Amino acid sequence: MSVTPLPRADVTSIPNLHTPFLERASQPGNRERAHALGAFLALRAVDRVAEDATGDGIVYQLRAANNYLEELHPQTREVSHLRDIIRVAQEVVRVENRVLMWAPLLAFAFWLENELRLDEALDVLETLLAFSDGGVCAEETAARLQWARVLKQAGRFAESTRAYDQAAAMAHARGDWRSEMVSKIGRAGIKQRTGDLRHAEKELRYILAKARERKDAFVEARALHDLSANAHLMKRMAEAVSLAFRASELYEDPSQRLRALHDTGVYLKELGHYSAARDAFLIVMESDTPQELKFNSMIELLDVSTLVSDQLGFERWKKELERRLDRMPPDERVEFEIRVGVGLAAFGTEREALVRLERAVSLADAHGLGQRLFEAETILGTIRAGTPRVAASPLMVFVEPSPELQSAIEGLSALRAVGV
Repeated sequence: MSVTPLPRADVTSIPNLHTPFLERASQPGNRERAHALGAFLALRAVDRVAEDATGDGIVYQLRAANNYLEELHPQTREVSHLRDIIRVAQEVVRVENRVLMWAPLLAFAFWLENELRLDEALDVLETLLAFSDGGVCAEETAARLQWARVLKQAGRFAESTRAYDQAAAMAHARGDWRSEMVSKIGRAGIKQRTGDLRHAEKELRYILAKARERKDAFVEARALHDLSANAHLMKRMAEAVSLAFRASELYEDPSQRLRALHDTGVYLKELGHYSAARDAFLIVMESDTPQELKFNSMIELLDVSTLVSDQLGFERWKKELERRLDRMPPDERVEFEIRVGVGLAAFGTEREALVRLERAVSLADAHGLGQRLFEAETILGTIRAGTPRVAASPLMVFVEPSPELQSAIEGLSALRAVGV
């Protein structure tokens, strides 16, 4: 199988203005505007290194960017990534080895992806791909896979499919079976997102069988995790739980393991196993967790508290989330207002619940979040009609555990007991 690299023009023919970072730098009231400007300055300096590492003034530009980053307060995780990028760029200029830039830029893009700053992650990957020399190397395969994955998260499915195909071709040319399978898993994920669940499952089961033949636990875990999502979408909830929990046992990467545990909790909640679901979410919360996943777990804990009539727990998680309001992107803020409104209604505080849900409607409308707007308006109507518990617990379905489901529940309890 031959590989035809994407032409450099697909990402580099037009100068990169790093618009997502400039937009963040210009947002009124954003306390990290200076940090966003620092990212812009650092990435523009890196662009110069990609164009010509021996060019006039490049050493000065890198030093100026580094000085700016050193003076930023607070020194956030983002600044740490940026300073590492500048440090490596200075080394690239010194030794004229462009390959060095792949690792720090990939790490920064991955961090941005985990923070759900998808436009910024794509921008950094575009910067990274400017260092491609048209060859087939492990770093470029990884970058193409990440590019495809972020495009998928952003809902740009046609572009994501092309990127996955390119990554698969590169991996095949290198004899990198694992990366080729990860690309195929990604493509199956696009089928999931677009509703072709039957074909997605068929592809994932094929990959799972091959992974088990090769005893490749990484690919097996990825296939199991995506199969769990497929089973969930096909309303096979108990199967989804056992698949997601098994994936969490196989993952070595902590962030992937925590995502699988979080998904296990979501499926258990929908089955009515609230205590086990809470165990899953608390394990995630008590670990070193990406902010986006921590937010999702807190929202789920808020929901579980509502469903089991635990008003004390509800108030605890409501307060924890309110501390993060100024850092929530619009979609998370709307989700928060909806869940709080639902909980308040369930606990009899209907007047405040209506205020929260009206706020959710306004926010969703202002930010063009159509699905969230529909959800908020529907729940608002339900509460106004005098049935707040219906709004609070649309999934009150308890399923007696099968041996596989019971094994997952007991496994979560054991993990929670040892504080893992």
